[in-house]
Amino acid sequence: MTLTSAIDGYLTLKRSLGAGLQAQASMLRAFGRAVGDIPLDAIAAETCATFCRGTGAPTRGWENKHQTLRGFFTYLVSRGYLAASPLQEPGPRAARSFQPYIYSHEELQRLLQATGILTSTRFPWQPLTYRTLLLVLYGAGLRASEGLRLRCCDVDLCERLLSIWDTKFFKSRVVPHWRGSVPGAWDLPPGAGIPAQARRLALRFFCRAKRQRRLPPAA
Repeated sequence: MTLTSAIDGYLTLKRSLGAGLQAQASMLRAFGRAVGDIPLDAIAAETCATFCRGTGAPTRGWENKHQTLRGFFTYLVSRGYLAASPLQEPGPRAARSFQPYIYSHEELQRLLQATGILTSTRFPWQPLTYRTLLLVLYGAGLRASEGLRLRCCDVDLCERLLSIWDTKFFKSRVVPHWRGSVPGAWDLPPGAGIPAQARRLALRFFCRAKRQRRLPPAA
């Protein structure tokens, strides 16, 4: 089997399982162009390293290329197309700037109070909208993108359940949400909501609220 046909087979399999793989497909196609349509057993470790490696310290791009090739070669080995992966391990690890931080109840209360800075005559429901968003994320343990994508039909107040669709790794799940644990979490009036550029606006508000309330930084 040649590299091009192996890439096509791998992408077809992954997409049949529901994976999008847009970025990974681009990387694998670029790898195929860089190496050429050669037999799989002719792929050398130096070729893989040259394709992944950038200049200077490891970057996220270098790391992502390595992870994409690792998944591809793992598939080839598992199907018997290769005896062993030519990819050098362990892969590079880019420096991380993210520092996890868990807010205390008092800090969370201050963050909720900071929604008052969003008072606007043009968007009168903006403070309540962002307060609701924070309470839902906190009460249900959702990712920011999951909370921002919630629709009215995803919220079952009678059963106290949230339906989360097509989230990370293309999975869906049902999340219990006890309204009493976060009073006021669903007290939005009709028509209130967050605009399409929600993620950028939510991050901007979060940074403003932290500065105003002098809360510890978090990515």
